[in-house]
Formats: sequence, structure tokens, C-alpha cells
Amino acid sequence: MTNVRSFRTAVAVLVLAGLATVATVATARTWTSRDGKFTTEAELVDYKAGEVSLLKSDGSVIKVPLAKLSDDDQDFVLKQYPAAEEEKEKEEGKGGADDVREWTSSDGKFTTRARFVTLSGGKLRLEKPDGQTVDVPLSRLCEADRAWVKDRIDGGDEEVAAAKETPAGESTQGSGQLASNAVEMRLVEMKIGKGNRSKPDARTRYILGVTGPQYFLAQSNQAASPYAERFKGLVKKEPTYEYKEPFRAVAMIDGEQFAFVLDATGRTPKGYDRLYVDLNRNGDLTDDKPFNTKDIEGTPTADRVAAQSTFDRVPISLERDGVTVDHVFGLFVDYTWTPQAWRTIVQMRSLVYREGEIAQNGRKIPLLLIDRNSNGRFDDGASSRRDAAYSQISHGDLLLVNPKLHGSQSAADASNPAWHFVNKTICLEDHFYLLEVSPFGDRVKLEPSKSAVGYVNNASPVYRAVLFSDEHGVLGITGMKDRNVSLPAGKWEIASYTVGVPDNAGTVVAASFQDKPTTFEVQQDSTTELSFGAPFRAIVTASRAADGKVGLSLSLVGQAGERCGSLLVGGKRPPAPKFEVRSQAGDVVYSGQFEYG
Repeated sequence: MTNVRSFRTAVAVLVLAGLATVATVATARTWTSRDGKFTTEAELVDYKAGEVSLLKSDGSVIKVPLAKLSDDDQDFVLKQYPAAEEEKEKEEGKGGADDVREWTSSDGKFTTRARFVTLSGGKLRLEKPDGQTVDVPLSRLCEADRAWVKDRIDGGDEEVAAAKETPAGESTQGSGQLASNAVEMRLVEMKIGKGNRSKPDARTRYILGVTGPQYFLAQSNQAASPYAERFKGLVKKEPTYEYKEPFRAVAMIDGEQFAFVLDATGRTPKGYDRLYVDLNRNGDLTDDKPFNTKDIEGTPTADRVAAQSTFDRVPISLERDGVTVDHVFGLFVDYTWTPQAWRTIVQMRSLVYREGEIAQNGRKIPLLLIDRNSNGRFDDGASSRRDAAYSQISHGDLLLVNPKLHGSQSAADASNPAWHFVNKTICLEDHFYLLEVSPFGDRVKLEPSKSAVGYVNNASPVYRAVLFSDEHGVLGITGMKDRNVSLPAGKWEIASYTVGVPDNAGTVVAASFQDKPTTFEVQQDSTTELSFGAPFRAIVTASRAADGKVGLSLSLVGQAGERCGSLLVGGKRPPAPKFEVRSQAGDVVYSGQFEYG
């Protein structure tokens, strides 16, 4: 089961890489046409006179007009050829109302290249190079675009003035805000396959990449099993096990305790291959049919056993408020034994998700709902645990809105705009909605929020911040330097952030405010500067150690006292810092090197 094992260790290290990944000119990438119908793998080799030259793997060169490529591809080309971008901006600046230009939303999150068509009722109709037209309210455009409209379009000055009078937090006519939606969500079971050569499909890999397991551990140096007392209180009758060391544990599913036991059969078992679960929760493991598996990797020897077992379909029937569902789980077992020690690690992972779609005005927006903590529920909301000196965010379950399914690596990028914590409030396309999710995830409701809206910004080049509010819950925001990000008015707390550098791929800093909660307030129609990030400073703390020695620890701290938990430069951890201890006279009395820990 290498297909499943791989994401066990990979998911944890993927989250930081998403903010600052910029491909180089000499690297092949997937290029997409503006209408999304055509793609090709090729390297960018030249750009001049509005035409892109692409080198394919067979050695052929194709030339494509820049305007025929997707927005992402156009941005990529112009980043590699900044002189061309400056030329384009100059042309757009002096261009007339009929020219294609770039339009930017008021919060800086969205851009599109299009030609102005008409202006009426506070809305612009824009035509993209592929012929598609979109209606955009003036109130949703940045100040520079409003100024362009005011200067070049007949009646533009009156329309811009009217747009500025639109109350914050209220939708403008035709703004694209979704109406109230109650979406029925279908339960979908994932198929992970069997054996080394089996590989789940892209959607399954994506969802597995964001689904966290319940962990269970037992090892030889433990004084007693951590599950022994709970198991003993639940189970009154057990079968006769074949293996001398059966693994006993208790899982929490939909708020209830389910006892289970792993057994290994045969004289020389390769690993755990039988699973007992008290499905009816009556304390009797003999009246439930066991689950058996042949999906075991490992070759035991006389002095060592290292085995990985997969139970790929364990349905558990759950009932709530007259609704019954079969929630399917998978158990992934790693067992190691030697004459000196043994250890068993079990991951219990949800193998179902919910899917549905919002349909409005011809639009179909797909939704995926993920039981991210594998506890049988889909309504676990993001929350904050905090006191005067401590803060910690629990993310709960996950709602994906119009996700691009590219496997677990893309899914693990928390800066992905498709990601939304199951939460009181979520933001879709610059609009805020109240979110309700039923416990089993069969129903999702979105209601337009009537909260007043303000703005925040930060001086970091690009950033992703996780914020918390008693009224609105946990929200993740993504921003760029000097660009405002919309946020419901009220009091907020910064939980954590990741900062990237657009021109330096893989250079990111991740930090949290766990030791010192930092609060700020957003006022309606006003902009609040978020205090985090650079300048960073190094703090060395000394503590007494044994034998008359002193222990030194080094922390990297941001401007608001937040401590950095991870630092990557060019995708790699920088060399460990060196230090010197000097006397008052300036003599070096000791030198050394810090260790990452």
C-alpha cells in the first residue's frame, strides 16, 4: 500500500510550500488556453511582440498569442519578462476605452484581462479575449480602475460617485453574490485500491491529502496501554485471539466510543490481518463479524517483523435524529517487533466525503465536504482555545469550494483559495456568508452575511494569515503588500501566518502567536494594518543546566512578538546559526552552533 503510506509522511511537510512557488523559465509546465479547452506541456523560451514561444518535449516550438493563454499563464510570462510587463502597462495606461486591460478587485485578490463594453446601473460589462462577457459592480473594483472609468467613460464620474455611496456589507445589484442556498450533499466512498501498484484517482488522492487520521499507539516501554481502562469498561466478552499480543484500543466516532481489537492469524503471521469492532456497542466482540485483510506488506524473519496492514473498508453505521448513514473508515497499521522491543501505530482514516453543487443563474459551483479529523462528523467547526498567555486554533472539518483536483500535494497547500474551514462565516468571491453544516454533512446552508465590512493589510510581500473572532469564528485570508483584504468588522485575533517572497521560490516563514495572543479591531469602511512579520529579530535565552553548564536557545521573533516555527530559504532550511560567547574584554571564551529542534 505505498500509495497510502506515502501520504502519511508527506502531508505534514507540504503545507509551507504553497505561498512562494514560482517556476523558472527553463522548467516545463502545463499551459492552458483561455477557454480551458486545450493544454500542453512545454518550456517558455521567448516572449516578444505579444507572442509566446513554447518548446515542447519533442523539440518543436509553438508560438501562441499571450492573450490566448489563461490569466495564470499570462502572469507567469510577464513575471519572467518584466520589461514586457512595463511596456504592457504603459500601453494600457494610455489606451482608450476599447483596449484590453487588466482589471483588479478592490481587495487585490482577483484580476482579469478584458475590454470595456458598457457601463450601466453601477455595473461594468467586460469582454475577455475569448469573447466571454462578465458583469462587475464598480464597488468591487480597485481605486485605479474606478479612476480609469471616471476619466474615459461618458457618465463614469457619476457612476463612480454612486458606487462609493454603496453601504459596506450590503450587496449591490448584480454583484454576483449568491442567494441563500441549502445544498443537499451526496455521500461518496473513496476507493484506495489494494497492493503496491494500485494508485487512487486524483480526487481520492486530493481528499486523502487533507484528511487527518485518529492515531493509536502502543509500545513495549509503556507501563500500561493508554486504552486499557476504557477498553475494559466497554468490552465484557472477547473472542479467542490467535496472536499473543492483540492490539486493543477505543475510537471516538460521532461522539461515541467504539472498541476494536487487531489480531494476527496463522503460525507465522506477516502482520495484523484480522479486525474486531464492537459495531453494535453492546460490549460483546463475538457477535460482530470480523474484518479480514490480505493487504499486508512485509517479510517477517526470526528476529524482526516490520509489517504494514491495510483494512480498506470498515463501514460503521451511525444514527442521529432519525438519519442513519454508513460512514466508511480505513485502518492502516504499522507493526514493528524485535526481541528487544515492539511498537504498533494505527491510523483510522475517514474514507468518505460529501459532494454537492450550488446552482444559480446558470452557474454550477461544486462543493466538497471533508471529515478532516476522521470522527464520523462533518460539522466540526474551527475553534480557538486561549487565555491571557496562550492561543491555539483547532481547524475542524473542511469545505472545498470549486477546488482544482491535482492530487494530495495541491490539497495540502493551506493557501489554496478553495479551502474554507467549517466555520460560522466564510468568504466566497469577496462576499461573506453564514455557514451551517448538518452533523452527517448531508446538508450545507449558505446565507449572505449582513455584517459590516472593513479592510486589513500587511507589508509582507505575500502572506496567508489565520484569524479568529468570537462572532465570526476562524477565517483564513490571503493578501499581498499594499493591497487591502476585506474582513467583517469587529474584534479579531491573529493566530498564525505564513509569509512568502514571490521572486524567491520556496522562501517562506511560518509563525504563530500561541504565547502572546495579538488582537486588533476592524472598523466599517476603514483599513487596519496587521502587525506581524518583518523585521524579525533573534532572541537567545539562557537557562541553567547540569554540571554548572548553561543551556542556550535561539528563537526568531517577528515584530509583534510572534515566534517563527519554520523558516525555509529556496525550499531548504538555512544552515544552523553559529554563536560566540565573549568576555567583557571581548575575548572569545566559547563558540558553538545551535541545533534545530
